[in-house]
Amino acid sequence: MASIRASPACGNCRSRRIKCNLLRPRCSQCARAGLDCTGYRSQSDLLFRDQTKSTIRKVHTSTTNHSTCRSLVAINPTFDVEELAQKSTLQMITCDNHLSSHAWQNHVHGAAAFLSHLCSTHGLPASPVKEIIEICYTTTLACLISGKAVPHFLLELPGHFGASPTSSQDDEDPLLSAMRLFAIMGTLVTMRGLANQGFFTPNQLVVLATQSDQVLQNWASSLPTSWTYHELPKGPQYIYRDGWYARMWNYYRLARILANRIIIDNFDMLSPSPGDNFESHDYSYATISLLAQDIYASLPFMFNSEQMPATSLPLSAALFFTTTLLQALLELTDRAALIQDWSYPACEVLGERFTFTKGIVMQNLQ
Repeated sequence: MASIRASPACGNCRSRRIKCNLLRPRCSQCARAGLDCTGYRSQSDLLFRDQTKSTIRKVHTSTTNHSTCRSLVAINPTFDVEELAQKSTLQMITCDNHLSSHAWQNHVHGAAAFLSHLCSTHGLPASPVKEIIEICYTTTLACLISGKAVPHFLLELPGHFGASPTSSQDDEDPLLSAMRLFAIMGTLVTMRGLANQGFFTPNQLVVLATQSDQVLQNWASSLPTSWTYHELPKGPQYIYRDGWYARMWNYYRLARILANRIIIDNFDMLSPSPGDNFESHDYSYATISLLAQDIYASLPFMFNSEQMPATSLPLSAALFFTTTLLQALLELTDRAALIQDWSYPACEVLGERFTFTKGIVMQNLQ
């Protein structure tokens, strides 16, 4: 989370709680004490610090010092996704190296930890459901990028909301549809994270990923008409009901890309046999390419729908979503192709007003 004040002193002076004169390559205090100066924080580190632990500690203190109330009406937590996006995006703008370009994950994991604490102490929050769903997806992106499993309590949330990965209704609430999609995507990310630890054989992964890809296609085919989108004749641009639907469709595409990436990676590890289906292998490559192009064609609508003033910094949910989504795609697709292709539709539609935004995104893809 954002830090109000952060000391620019070197690591030794901060730990010794003494004044640092900030000299380089070694401050006077370290030189006088004969210590190796541990260096200074970057500009982005001065702006932001991960305060997950302190946030949880404060919440825990407040709940233990007061009478516990488990009523969903009594507790009214706030999960301001716009604020989370703005803080993370500001950090992206000030990033000066590869590590700081991924520092947004600190904010996301902090929000997920806070949600976990609320669920364990007060039960499932009754609202705001849409914001909780956004936290689930963004945390899953962070886990995909870092190669970790999705926290178990997040994977259980769809069931608590009454969303089943395999059931649907013609008039289903869009939030339940989004939760059903998250259940599938979260399971795939967890599968990939556990595979890195040797929990599955390549053959098991190919079978499970193939089944997941089919479940995802069934999810898309069973959606209510409110999810319908169309392509402009002049393209390349997809038009959605609003930005939220655009994000959900792109999560669907990313989940299918992940499933097919798992199929490809593990198919290549299997010993060739006469019964191998190489057509399915080639199908996965083609599917990844097409879905990636669909994601790129969705970006102009997302930026247009927010109507950011030309004179303001683009501290928007669209910029945050685009950057985090592309960082996840870098883990699953060809880097050179992504860097070359992702911005073409947005540049065609938005023109020069997309130049600054494109620069920020590119800075965080290096």
